[in-house]
Amino acid sequence: MTYLTRQEAFDKAYKGLAGQGFKKSILSNGLESCAYRGADGLKCAVGFLIPDEKYQKKFEGVAVCEPYELVSERREILEELFEAANIDPEDALFYEGLQYAHDNSEVIDMETNLRNLAKMYHLTIPEV
Repeated sequence: MTYLTRQEAFDKAYKGLAGQGFKKSILSNGLESCAYRGADGLKCAVGFLIPDEKYQKKFEGVAVCEPYELVSERREILEELFEAANIDPEDALFYEGLQYAHDNSEVIDMETNLRNLAKMYHLTIPEV
């Protein structure tokens, strides 16, 4: 299987987040929890990697950075999430960083956090 490269994944996430004003995707139930698909059609960084036709509500609450060996009851969901997003499970640390840049940021910090991630992984910032 050919996975997205880090640059391809970063470009999709960055452009998507920029397009929504670097707003955080929050669950539509009002809880302060980030979501792959949130209220008002917003998406998180990794959410932009999941095509709409492959998205499943059961992905919510499962982070790409969960220790694989510790999530036996959620392992199948995590595998489906990686497959839907076309991302390499062996590169989970990169996707954890991408997810963290979104989930743990306010609008004012998100772009900076994404730029720092790009620098760490020697990626370029896409034009938006």
